[in-house]
Amino acid sequence: MGSRHFKIPAPASGLAVLCALVVGSGPTVADAEVHQEPAAATAPGPAFAVPGSVDSGPEPGSWTAAASDSLDPWTRWFEALEQAPSGVGPQLYPQDAPSAAPHAAQPYRHLAIAKAVSQRERAGAPAGGHEPRRHDDGPGTRDAARSVGHDGGHATADSPLLALANARNYLNLSEYEPAMEWYATAASHDVEGHFRREIGREALAAAICAGDTAAAGRALAATMAAGDLSGREAEFVLAMRWLLGRRDATTLTWFVDRAATPALAHDVRITFWRAYSLSWLERRADALAELDRLLTMGGREQLLSARERGWVLTAWTDLTLLGGDLREAERRYRQLAASGVPSVRDWGRLQAAGLAFVGNRYGEAAAGYREICQAETKGSWADHACAMAEMAARLDRLLTEGERYGAAAHYSH
Repeated sequence: MGSRHFKIPAPASGLAVLCALVVGSGPTVADAEVHQEPAAATAPGPAFAVPGSVDSGPEPGSWTAAASDSLDPWTRWFEALEQAPSGVGPQLYPQDAPSAAPHAAQPYRHLAIAKAVSQRERAGAPAGGHEPRRHDDGPGTRDAARSVGHDGGHATADSPLLALANARNYLNLSEYEPAMEWYATAASHDVEGHFRREIGREALAAAICAGDTAAAGRALAATMAAGDLSGREAEFVLAMRWLLGRRDATTLTWFVDRAATPALAHDVRITFWRAYSLSWLERRADALAELDRLLTMGGREQLLSARERGWVLTAWTDLTLLGGDLREAERRYRQLAASGVPSVRDWGRLQAAGLAFVGNRYGEAAAGYREICQAETKGSWADHACAMAEMAARLDRLLTEGERYGAAAHYSH
């Protein structure tokens, strides 16, 4: 058995058994879906399943910051999602770049980058006249690079900034091996640590793009050994996402715990991915606590995508249900069921119908399931909802027809 977000252990009570059977009895989300990032199929991240209505929440356009002051943190996030569902746009993994180019295609862009790479390599050649080897000459970039130099913030022949620029140009050309060599050169030259944040994250991204797990492991080890973590938020986010995709629970646990340091814990994306990782590690109490902390970061939810923000709301409610607070969970599911965001609305409807079923309110459950079943947009839970709608309708009929025989007494415990 499994719920949308978590595995459910053997319940200890009859009510918990019903919750597990009904609420979590739908098709278990496949591993590939669980680790599907909103902007990239190869990356881990929140995934929504599928469908009540509730008369809570203001009309579109009526929400204001002043009105939100009287709302609890969960409802503030919910209202903010309703009013501005977009948030940040989808970002390609692992580069954190927009999935769609903001400008029209430039056919000579790669030629310009290639020319720049050639010019920079010649400018960085040692006095003997030997250039760092290009990508078709095999390894050797680091041996050809000269010692550190920095001239008033401008790149010089022996500057880490020059090596970083070369690495980025190769990365833009999808030439990952020479890019990794130039990142290594930049790191060895950057003795003062001016570019450690950029080098750390981009080198790990290049290794992931290249599929080089050994290089990625070395990059993670360098991150682990870092004494100062300030400014490394993007690096930790990428590390957690990559480890989720590899299902490396041991290393992920280390990163999740290390990311709790004050230097990182203030960041919204760090908090989101810590919560997601903790839920995947089945540390439910810790995940719920992190989600509570995330919900109090008012006004900063726009730094997350709509899919990530929706996951925060549904995961918090799921964890509350799994923690045994059915009343609060059902209240939140009914709010979700009224959402204008389809994935959030569908999940709220499905879970609200399931809790109605558990509460022997079969007519209500049948109506909720039927609404999901008949929806134009069919999701992975549609077949489950159709089957449950038929079952709930039969049970409602049996309960109604059995009233004359005192059947209700059998449903009151």
